[in-house]
Amino acid sequence: MDSIKEHMKVLEDTSNLNMRQFLMKQIIPVLTEGMIDVYRVGPTDPVDYLADYIFAKSNNLRTSVKTKKSAAAA
Repeated sequence: MDSIKEHMKVLEDTSNLNMRQFLMKQIIPVLTEGMIDVYRVGPTDPVDYLADYIFAKSNNLRTSVKTKKSAAAA
């Protein structure tokens, strides 16, 4: 239930941003890092590699946020 509340809070925070602000804050930094990594690695399927990179980065960010919140609650 707490994760749903956290997700709703994030959605409320991002709804106050216009599209450009949201993209610049949430999407572009991760996408840029991923594209640089695609260039550096040179995979045979760059789109699939980029998708995997973004998915892994998303999971890492979620894990770090949960760790920080649980540490703050303790």
